[in-house]
Amino acid sequence: MEPDQAVQEAEHPPQTPGPILRRCREFHNMSIEDAAEATKIGKNYLRALEDDRHAEFASPAYRKGFLRIYAKHLGLHADELVQLLQPEQTEEDAVAYQQEQLLERGRLRWQRLVLPAVLLTAIIVLALVMRPADPPAVRPAAPTPVAIVQPPQSSAQVPAPGDPALPATPEPLTVTAAQPPVLSGVMVRLKALRKSNLVITMDESVTQAYELTAGDLIEWKADRTISLELSDPAGVELELNGKPFKATASPTITVDTHGVRR
Repeated sequence: MEPDQAVQEAEHPPQTPGPILRRCREFHNMSIEDAAEATKIGKNYLRALEDDRHAEFASPAYRKGFLRIYAKHLGLHADELVQLLQPEQTEEDAVAYQQEQLLERGRLRWQRLVLPAVLLTAIIVLALVMRPADPPAVRPAAPTPVAIVQPPQSSAQVPAPGDPALPATPEPLTVTAAQPPVLSGVMVRLKALRKSNLVITMDESVTQAYELTAGDLIEWKADRTISLELSDPAGVELELNGKPFKATASPTITVDTHGVRR
């Protein structure tokens, strides 16, 4: 290596995203706790981003998704920070992303095959359970002897003196309609229309990041709230507890048991 080149590299070491994120946060006088609350990303993940500890993340897709959200919150260009990753890390990201996509698509194909079979089995079991029982056999009553001459009776059916009174007409029964079951918790279903990024937080504690491709179909269920951070809100279709709803212009969407927070 040339001496001038060595001096130049020593004076200007190659930058990584971590120090840039830390300096920008400190410039805004923002604590790591404030950043975690604003981005809905755990403090341990934010510290890992600032320290360039890439092994802390489950996959490169999670790291890139968290990096984009954190950079946008600090007012930085997310794409430029992603490009600062080391070349070997970028190649590892590509391989890991391809493997993750293959696994995800395999799971989706398996779900598409298994779900119809499970539904069919459930329908058959339900039909067997709800099948009405056979009525008990009724033995024919012995014939009642009828007199050859019968006195005429009026339609009013007035009992004669000494005859037992006619049975009282039974009161009509009141049938109360069964109330529909009340759903508990929050369930969100997402279908990706095109490639985009997503970070989802359930019950303000569990955070996951995704890189979506067209055709991906994912469901989440939480007890109280689900927050979605979408890079392209118009690129997905959403359902809340089985009912479709439209994403807002804001990249952050939060739903709870009462519906979508506006």
